[in-house]
Amino acid sequence: MKTALSIVALCLLVACSAASSCPGFSYSGSTAGPSVWGSLCPEYATCKTGENQSPVNFKLNNVADTEDNVFDFTYRRAKDVDVTNANHIISATNNAASSFYFANDDFADYFDLKSVEVHTPSEHTIDGKALDAEIQFIHESEDGRVAIISYLVEKGGSCDLLSELEDDLPEDGETTTIASLTPLTPTSTYFLHYTGSLTSPPCTENVEWFVQEDPISCSSNQISKISKAAGKSARPVVSLKDRTVTRAVVSGASVLSSSLFVGLALALLCVLF
Repeated sequence: MKTALSIVALCLLVACSAASSCPGFSYSGSTAGPSVWGSLCPEYATCKTGENQSPVNFKLNNVADTEDNVFDFTYRRAKDVDVTNANHIISATNNAASSFYFANDDFADYFDLKSVEVHTPSEHTIDGKALDAEIQFIHESEDGRVAIISYLVEKGGSCDLLSELEDDLPEDGETTTIASLTPLTPTSTYFLHYTGSLTSPPCTENVEWFVQEDPISCSSNQISKISKAAGKSARPVVSLKDRTVTRAVVSGASVLSSSLFVGLALALLCVLF
């Protein structure tokens, strides 16, 4: 299981298909769109047969009570970041030591940030409404478990993360390198937490989703640039079935620069030695 999920995470980093023997997929049409993903090849079968798929619609009146949890972020700014445009998804590979820790009554684990994806429009919806975009931070634990921190985006003021991406967006099928990438940190206390799947083939399940309840703002121009470069990249919502959505409460969050991290490490070494 660890090996299989590690391969999934690697595929997410480059927004590629799950296996070279599988055909390309798209987000529309009857030949390669979401309605037929599960039939494109055996590796994609879970897209059709899975019982706990994503994305979903959140009915806020039906969200369960707030979890008793610990939810803490420690992110670092990444430099010389590869950005890929593949399968209608803009994705950026993280190369800095960024992670979050989550613990509740069911599990406790550290999750390292592997990549960032931008989807237009949003994949998850709130009370039946899709927003303009969704930014997903894909993490993996040491034992291969995938967790995704996601932010729904509405048009408004400019946002820093898309500012770093928008001026050097790759063409379809290409990769570019940007100078830096600063991970988003929570702007709200509450995240909607449920267990689901990857939202693109192979649609692997047992993914922990944390979607910030309050949307963030990015400018109309920033969202348009992403949409123009990659096109529509939102899988339609699927049934939540009997799954429970809870509110996870953020404990703390910080973004450290690489230089600050090195400085802290050197200071610690001086104290120890």
